[in-house]
Amino acid sequence: MKLQFLGTSAGECYPALWCECAYCRYAREHGGRNVRLNSCAVLDDDVLIDMGATCFSAALTYGADILHRDKLFVTHDHMDHFFPQHLVWRSEPYHTGRGAPEAPVTDIDAWRDAMGPRFSPVPFLHIYGHPTILEAIAANPRLDTQTMAQKQRMDFTALSAGQTVTAGDLRVTAVLSTHGKPGTVFNYIFQRGGKTLLYALDCGGYGEEMQALVKRFRYDCVVLEGTFGKHAVDFDFHMN
Repeated sequence: MKLQFLGTSAGECYPALWCECAYCRYAREHGGRNVRLNSCAVLDDDVLIDMGATCFSAALTYGADILHRDKLFVTHDHMDHFFPQHLVWRSEPYHTGRGAPEAPVTDIDAWRDAMGPRFSPVPFLHIYGHPTILEAIAANPRLDTQTMAQKQRMDFTALSAGQTVTAGDLRVTAVLSTHGKPGTVFNYIFQRGGKTLLYALDCGGYGEEMQALVKRFRYDCVVLEGTFGKHAVDFDFHMN
């Protein structure tokens, strides 16, 4: 498996949007590896892990292809991990039956009704996560869960804690994490080609049942957060 990070920051990014502390000033001045966007990663050529507000900007910066992935595993519905508005832009042209205009367009009036966010085909996107992810999709006034298979070429599979799904040669197990609204946040165990990856963002630890589940696997790679660094943590939404 090949894992590429597109973002490893907390929700406010780094440097933080509204902060001018010494650390954020340093990050702005030096750029490069000091700039960190919202948590997101791509796995092999087909999997996207989370889809926060900054994922497409990061993909452009790091040369990652998001457009052609057909599986999206969402950890939870916090907007730095899942930004449903991005899915609106998968919509077909507003005037169906019209293909993409050939450039350059000289007759603007002839193409005035051919507006839309995309004119090229996209692979069908299978979205996986807790049922609250579908609720977040449905809450967007420009997304309709009854028509999204046609208009945005996507569907949703609800997962439960401890459940394993298989998609081709990929096996994914949902691990319930202590974070956010209780019972709604998943970490994921990915298995493919004899390799096993634990992706544990966001995470404040696991209950006994989930600890036992995690311990059943032998890992080739573990991605585990350390949001609070060397500071003590007196609540269980994030780790140090």
